[in-house]
Amino acid sequence: MLTLLNKFKNNLSISLTIINLILFIIVFIQKDPLSLFIKTYETSEKFFDLQQSDITKVIYGRKNEESSNKELFIENSNWNIKTKDGISIFADSEKVNQLLKALLEARKFTIAATGNDKFGDYGLDNNDAIELQIYSKDTLKGKLTLGNAGGGGAFTHVLWNDSDNIYIVEDSIKPLLGRGADDFFFNKRISPLNLSSGDLISISLKSKDSKKDYDLEKKDDKWLKLGSKEEVPLDLISPLLNKITSLIADSIITQKDIPKLESNNNYKLSFNYKEQGTGIIKSITLEILGKDNSDSFYLKKSNDNLIYKIQDYQIKKIIEF
Repeated sequence: MLTLLNKFKNNLSISLTIINLILFIIVFIQKDPLSLFIKTYETSEKFFDLQQSDITKVIYGRKNEESSNKELFIENSNWNIKTKDGISIFADSEKVNQLLKALLEARKFTIAATGNDKFGDYGLDNNDAIELQIYSKDTLKGKLTLGNAGGGGAFTHVLWNDSDNIYIVEDSIKPLLGRGADDFFFNKRISPLNLSSGDLISISLKSKDSKKDYDLEKKDDKWLKLGSKEEVPLDLISPLLNKITSLIADSIITQKDIPKLESNNNYKLSFNYKEQGTGIIKSITLEILGKDNSDSFYLKKSNDNLIYKIQDYQIKKIIEF
């Protein structure tokens, strides 16, 4: 030890360098310019250590009410939702992505309270609480129970698995679940997503009495009446194309829920289009089942049993062309 001290005394530059290095380290730790030693929400542990592509299923419903459970699941690269009645419907992928992004960013940072006697204060012990489970393949990766929002909706009080710690998540998650509403994730688009007017190549409408029938096809970027060279004027064809590519239902029901309909409003609408990216020609057939006493039309796709309720202004341009 004495030998080492003597070396420092005999070599003043080394001694000063070491002292300065020690002082620099102390100041660096105190100031922490890179926030390496400060725990923030952004640097805290995540609830779910997953990539979005790892998630294959999300089950959610009201706490202690299994009959209310709904299931989001991946099938053939598409998100679907299975309702509490067991019906599977294409899900709105944008809404699903927003939910998953928020869940994967949720972190264990601030504990608001601890103990199940505190659950009631944070909306975690009543029917308004929502339990949410995330799966990767068939493996449960964790469960969040969502309670009351706070900070004007800026954060959510949650429970993690079976812990009695009540965490504050810096996001409002319940609205991303539609607050548990049955049809929140339903994809109500009737026309394919991103379908544009330029993708359509033929349109056909058939009615009971044939009076409103028409067949149209596109050739060389011009729309013609089938079997003739008569071109359809742009000011007539454009509104029709816009309506067909933007059909969105107000609600989706099953056959047993169809009300009494006017029998003189039955049509079959078919259209072919080129799929963007692949150029594959695909077709869709819609059965227009009729109109109720509030002037809403009811449609059915030929490949499923769901019924789409749609406002009459979306259909009139098509059947009165």
